[in-house]
Amino acid sequence: MSYTLKVWLFTIITSPLLLAFISVDFINDSSLDSILNSFKITFMMMLFGAVLSVPTMVVFWWIQSSLNAKLPIWKHKTILSIYSLTAICATFYVVDYRSVTSFSERTSGILIAAVTIVLAIWFFNYNKLKQLNNE
Repeated sequence: MSYTLKVWLFTIITSPLLLAFISVDFINDSSLDSILNSFKITFMMMLFGAVLSVPTMVVFWWIQSSLNAKLPIWKHKTILSIYSLTAICATFYVVDYRSVTSFSERTSGILIAAVTIVLAIWFFNYNKLKQLNNE
C-alpha cells in the first residue's frame, strides 16, 4: 500500500474515532454506551472526512513524489507535516471558519486531525526514500 494511502486511511479512520471518544466521554461526560450509540455520527464523519480530504491528499502525494530523493527522510516528513497542518486548517476554515478563528469544542476536531496526520506521517515508513538513502 502506498505511503499516501496509509496516511490518508489512518487519518480518516482514527481522527473521528478519537474525536468521538474524547467529545462524548470527556466533554459531555457521557457513558461508554453513548459512545457506542454515536457510531452513525462517527461513520458520517469518516465519510465526509474522506471526501473533503481528497484534494489535500492529492497535493500531499504530489509533494511527496516531487521531493528531492537526496534529502534526508526527516526533512521529507517535516515538509509533509507542515503542509498537512496548513491543509487541515484551510479545509476546516472553508467548511466552518469559526472552528479555526475561535477556540471552541469544534477546535478539538482540528487538533485531533492535525495530531493524527502528523503521527501517521512519522509512524509509517516511506520505503522508496529508505531505499534511496541506503544506496
